This record gives sequence, structure tokens and C-alpha cells, in this order.
Amino acid sequence: MVVTALARFEPSSMFYIAAGPHMSFNSNCSASVTAVGPNFRESATGSCSSEEIELEYDKFDYGLTGTAGVEFDLGAFRGVVNAVYHHGLGNIDESPFTVRHRAMAFHVGLVRPIG
Repeated sequence: MVVTALARFEPSSMFYIAAGPHMSFNSNCSASVTAVGPNFRESATGSCSSEEIELEYDKFDYGLTGTAGVEFDLGAFRGVVNAVYHHGLGNIDESPFTVRHRAMAFHVGLVRPIG
């Protein structure tokens, strides 16, 4: 679950960009891990708490979010197409390694204005 607070700028009646901070809480985790060495290659996929993976991670994260998109009038609705990027700033791994959250999403949908 991600909670954002975005400042929105609309350079035209259709196009917008927005940016701001986000905080997130991980309610479920799955991972695919591959370790490669000079004489071995091991892979595991599954839940982060499975015996094969055993990740120790922080369930809370914070970072920056940016989005850009277009909105267009469809009568009683508005069409929306946008892209969102979440860039985590906190180290979510509790091991000696640094792991940061990165996510990209694309949305296409309809919005029903209220009021």
C-alpha cells in the first residue's frame, strides 16, 4: 500500500505532471533470487519468508513519486492515461546489503468527476 502527497502542475488542459513524497507498507512479498559464483548457480522463487529465500526486510518504506499523464473529456467521464514512478529512498533490507524499492506503473482508465 502506497500513500502519496503530490503537487500537480497542468501546463495544458489535457497534460499534467505531479511529484511528491510517498510512504508505503508492504503487506505481501515475493521474490526471485539468483546467486552466481565461479563454480555454482542457485535460484529460488517464492515468498520472502520461505526457507529457500529467507529475506529480512523492513515493511515500511519512504521515497519520491513522479507521474505524468493526459486526461481527456468523454462526456460524463474523463479518460486517463498516465505513468507513475516510485523511487524508494530508504534501505528496506535488514542485511548488510542496501536494497531500495523501485516501481513503475502505467494506468489507463475512466474517471467520474464528483460535484
